[in-house]
This record gives sequence, C-alpha cells and structure tokens, in this order.
Amino acid sequence: MKLRSVIILTALACVLAVTVTAQPSTRTPKAPAFAQMKFDAVTAVIPGDGPSVLQYDGGNAVRRLDDNSGVIVGNQFNIGTFGGPLIAWTLTGMTIQNAGPAFNTTAPVVFHDGPGGGTSASILAVFAVPLTGGLQAFTFATPITGTGSFLGGILNTTTSFAGCLTSAALPTTPCDGVALDTATNAGLGFHAMQIGSTSPTGAGFATLSGENAIFRVSGTGLPVELMNFTVESGTED
Repeated sequence: MKLRSVIILTALACVLAVTVTAQPSTRTPKAPAFAQMKFDAVTAVIPGDGPSVLQYDGGNAVRRLDDNSGVIVGNQFNIGTFGGPLIAWTLTGMTIQNAGPAFNTTAPVVFHDGPGGGTSASILAVFAVPLTGGLQAFTFATPITGTGSFLGGILNTTTSFAGCLTSAALPTTPCDGVALDTATNAGLGFHAMQIGSTSPTGAGFATLSGENAIFRVSGTGLPVELMNFTVESGTED
C-alpha cells in the first residue's frame, strides 16, 4: 500500500511538471537590433561627375559697360555651383546675353586662365559666336579644359552710336557687349570683370564691383551637390 502511494504521487508530479512546462510564455520578446539610415544634403568641394551649369547672375539684365576701347567683359569663375573651389574642369558650352540688339553678326568670345597676381593671364580659347540679342546658348566645337580659376567674356564693340554710350542702362541701339546684372544667384557673390587687352596675354584686369555678367558656363568638374549619409544602430526597448 505504501509503495503504491509513492508511485501515484510520482506520476502526479510528472504530469504537473509537464503541464507547467507547456504553459505559453507571456513575456514580450525583445525587438531585434535595427539600423536606420539618415540622408543629409551637403556641399561638395570636389568636382562633380556629370555636366552642370555654373551661373552667377540672377537673370536680370541691367546695363552694358560703356567702353569703346574694345575690352572683354565677362566673369571670373572661381567658385563652383555650391560654393566649393574649382579644381580640374572641362567646359562644353555657355549661355550669354548680349546687352542689347546685336551690332555685329558675330562677336569674339575669350577664355583666360585666372589672372596670376592680378596682372596677366594666358588665353585658353578665342572664337566667334553669332549674336542675335537676348539669351543665347552655345555648345563648343572643342571643349575647353583647365584647373582652378578662369575668366570668360565677350568683346565690347568699339561703336560710337549714341545709344551705346551709357553705363547706366541697357543700350537702345545695336552694340555688342555682355549684359550686366546687379543680382547674384544662390548667394555665390559677384564676379564681373573687364579685361583690358587680349594679346598675347590678358592684361588690365578690373573688377566690376557688385555685378555679375550674364555669362554662364556648362561642363564637368564644376562642384555639384552630393548626398551624405550616416547609419544609426541599436535595439528597441
């Protein structure tokens, strides 16, 4: 009788143990580790991979520089689209605006290296483009390459027409010369400049304070906006 009681109690304990073990857990499982990627736009200070347009002007033609000595007027390009420095670049085109009705059927365009010490700059390219007045876009037959700062501008015609002889407004009669703007694009500052002569090197550089020529360039190697990202990791409670 005693042995039988022990057997029954042992069997009951096993059943209870199995019953307790089979109970489902009510504890909330811990969430697995996670990773969250955050993107932020940053200003690049390295050349961009694709073609871009470098524009300093605000698109509002105000005047033409009155100078009948045949100077080149344009911009000194020394910072990129998002404010980074220019390194190595290739220009494939430009967009310019003549200040008024065109005088000549073609007008010389000159590109220079940035002025070394502010006194001289070698010529990178000289060619002529047809002018019709208004904003015009051109694609270069031969790309222009260089490193760092450079200048680009249009020859002012040496006309003596009354409508050209003013620096306070746009000309009212046909004469050539890039339009100047007193606004700036994307906070890039003012870059207008005149070049006194072109052969054999540019000389007589003078900054036109508070102005930008409506003279834009396009190509590669002009800094563009890149995306920066960071990864945050951890576990949820």
